[in-house]
Amino acid sequence: MTDTTAADTEPTLPTVLLVDDDANFLDALRRQFRDLRHKWRVLTAPDGAAALRVLQTEPVAVVVTDILMPDLDGLGLIMELRKLDIDLKIITISGGGRHVGAEPLAYSQSLGADFVLPKPFEFTSLTSAIELCLDPSSPVPPTTRESL
Repeated sequence: MTDTTAADTEPTLPTVLLVDDDANFLDALRRQFRDLRHKWRVLTAPDGAAALRVLQTEPVAVVVTDILMPDLDGLGLIMELRKLDIDLKIITISGGGRHVGAEPLAYSQSLGADFVLPKPFEFTSLTSAIELCLDPSSPVPPTTRESL
């Protein structure tokens, strides 16, 4: 007979990794996610390289990444994540700028991002995108689904 504790039988919450070099923006997102801690575990990283280090030790279901960052940017992170062949979803967020002559959000989709959100965005748009990543059949209003 195996001895189990409550911790062994509790369901594990999906982990969302937020990646952005803007510390104020990342902190604001983290505060907003506190109300949803019953749904998701949230981790943060200041750039793509730090995100890859987190992924070495943590099981992550969804990565939400900015595109324009120092060191390893969001596009480089997407390419690295797809090389790892791990089952995770990617949401890219960006306030604009140019990268390799293409609009960054559209380019991120061509690299494998599942959803894109231009900054600024409503927090509910981000949470809806995460819901859809984790459960494509989730009841997200059609207008929200279309805007994602």
